[in-house]
Amino acid sequence: MKKIIFVMLLLSLGAFAQVQPEFQGFAGNLLRLKKARNGFHEFSMDIKVAPWAFSVQGEVKSPDEDPDVLFNAMFDEELVAIVAYIPSPTQGKDGNEYQTGVFDLMIYFQDEPTFVKDVSFSLLHPVNDSWAKESFEMAKSSARMLPPIWKGKFEKKIILASANPLTKKKLKAIREKLRRGQP
Repeated sequence: MKKIIFVMLLLSLGAFAQVQPEFQGFAGNLLRLKKARNGFHEFSMDIKVAPWAFSVQGEVKSPDEDPDVLFNAMFDEELVAIVAYIPSPTQGKDGNEYQTGVFDLMIYFQDEPTFVKDVSFSLLHPVNDSWAKESFEMAKSSARMLPPIWKGKFEKKIILASANPLTKKKLKAIREKLRRGQP
């Protein structure tokens, strides 16, 4: 009996070891920033274009305590939000597939990570049903077993995501393709 339990434990650990995060960049001008208070800006971002349907909120520290630097960086294309997710595709109520495994976000200013805190995600329509939320919670649980994601091991994936972020223009083009029924 002990051998069976030990084998099952090894198999389950092997399954968790295979979980690898993916990363998607979003242009900084998709973020909404509030004025800095105590050195931190509250931020939010809502994305509702397949394969994404989420809202994220949190706080980001102003680099060098300069309250204007992040606002300027948004428009100078020096700010990129990178979303980390566990691939967990779920079909939305609209028939499209969405990634519901979003679990963390880092904001990069001039290719350097900022300090973010209190990051929280929620799923938006059409993937805010119980099936999608279960997938979302499972992905968050799997992500807790990962090593620190913003340093070292995943740096190459992060660089690739930041090099080609989704912009307002790209999201609009994706939305139009979906409207016309093109994959």
